[in-house]
Amino acid sequence: MRREKQLDIIKKLFDEATEIIVATDAGREGELHLRYIYYFLKVKAVQTAVDLFPTDESDQDGFGI
Repeated sequence: MRREKQLDIIKKLFDEATEIIVATDAGREGELHLRYIYYFLKVKAVQTAVDLFPTDESDQDGFGI
C-alpha cells in the first residue's frame, strides 16, 4: 500500500514535469531503478542525463572540480 502511494506521488510529479534530469551514476543501480520506474509509469517527459564525472575542463569548472 505504501509503495503504491509513493509511486502515485512520483507519477504525479513526472506528469507535471516537462523535463526530468537524471543525476545518477551511469550504468549503476540508481539509473536502473529510475529506468524501471520511468517505464512502469509510462512517463512522457523528456529525460536528460547529467554526467557526474565530467572530463572536459570547462565542465569541471562548472561543477567546481
